[in-house]
This record gives sequence, C-alpha cells and structure tokens, in this order.
Amino acid sequence: MDANTESLHSTIFIFSFFSVWFANLLYSPIHKYLRDNRVYFTLLIVAIVMLVVSSYQVEENWENYQKTNALGPILLISYLLLYKLADFIALKKYNRHMYFSCRISNYIGTQESEEATWLEFLMQFSLLMISMLVWWKLGALIAENYM
Repeated sequence: MDANTESLHSTIFIFSFFSVWFANLLYSPIHKYLRDNRVYFTLLIVAIVMLVVSSYQVEENWENYQKTNALGPILLISYLLLYKLADFIALKKYNRHMYFSCRISNYIGTQESEEATWLEFLMQFSLLMISMLVWWKLGALIAENYM
C-alpha cells in the first residue's frame, strides 16, 4: 500500500467513524438535520461514493484488516439506513420524529432531548452499536471472500 492510498483510506475511515460517533454521542441536535431528506440523501450518496472510491483502491496483497478499514463507509451507510428505521418507529409510536437524548453531556441540552423516552435512548444506542457490528462483520466478510 503506497502512502497516497493509505492516507486516502485513513481519511475516509476517520470521516465515516467519527461522523457516526460525533452525531450520536457529542452533538445529538445534529439529528434534526437528518430529518431533512436533502441532507439525508446527500450524506447517503457521499457515503456510497466514498465506499466505491475506497473499494476501487484496494489491492489483492493487502491484509484483511486493511481491506476492512477500506470498507469503513459501510459504517456510515448502515447508520443512515438504521436511522430512518428508528425514525419510522418513533413516527408510528409517538406521532413525531425520534428525539435524541443528550444524557451523556451535561453541557449540551435541548428541549427535544429532555423529552426523549427510554425507547428512543435505546434506539439511539442501538443505532451506534448495530452499525458498528454491521461494518465489523460485513466488512470482514467482504474483505475475506470478495476482495
């Protein structure tokens, strides 16, 4: 792996990884923007383009962990898809969009996060963990068998 390819994959992986963690744990009001379909579909398209670019650069002699890291945008794609599912569940159950809890941060609080229920908190936690597991398992499976 040459230096340019390695830095590209590191940048793509770091963007994918931290965009999910930042959105979920540090600044939950960012989810208000995901409700806008233009923002949501733009992020989804950017994640798919990052996945295509990153996958195109993979070489056969790479180790599996390098190939799995190159598939980092799967994390962002799975997070965005799971977000829509969780928002749909909240729409059906509460007749409103999903509210994200800021219980982790004492400094960031919104009226919306104060009204979040435990089900929404569990969905928020599940969004984070399931998207990580999807990337970890699916990325490893693809890297091992198809790359």
